[in-house]
Amino acid sequence: MNGIVGFERTFTRWEGNYKLSQNRSLVDRQNMSNAELEILDAAAGAVGAEMQHNLEANE
Repeated sequence: MNGIVGFERTFTRWEGNYKLSQNRSLVDRQNMSNAELEILDAAAGAVGAEMQHNLEANE
């Protein structure tokens, strides 16, 4: 199999970011945030709270 080359890479730093649906309309973002807050899961609730915070900060 000519042309296939393997390589290894060592990462020294990770950088994360999140979108939380900023490319959606305000109504869509509000609906998604409310839906996340209604789910009885800690992670989903945290995402919903962060989306709500993001919405309030951009008003």
